[in-house]
Amino acid sequence: MTTMKYDSEEYRKFVQERVDAGKLIDLNTAKLIWHWGNILDVYDVLGPMEETNFGRVYFLRAPDSDIWVNIYELPDDTRGEFWRRLEAGYYNVKPFPWPWTERDPIAAVQAEREAMKAKA
Repeated sequence: MTTMKYDSEEYRKFVQERVDAGKLIDLNTAKLIWHWGNILDVYDVLGPMEETNFGRVYFLRAPDSDIWVNIYELPDDTRGEFWRRLEAGYYNVKPFPWPWTERDPIAAVQAEREAMKAKA
């Protein structure tokens, strides 16, 4: 994916496309994925950042769409319902599964990012 500037028209269009796609998501049929990532750049399109904040990032998409939408691009009521369903076990993932496969998954992601930054 190309690197975008946070304040660019390209980035605003990119995010707006996801906001629009998020309005069409039906939680009853949506596909869900998650991964550990930089919550300051969940789509990983802004390039290297001095500040990072890693956490679990969730994405949903409609079955007939190829646009994955971060949950924070969803309408407020849809996002609230998503969290209620996630907590209730509706999705086949748990909010914080134990045991983690790595000793510290957040540190593992940060170490990987640091190694990539050192190579650049």
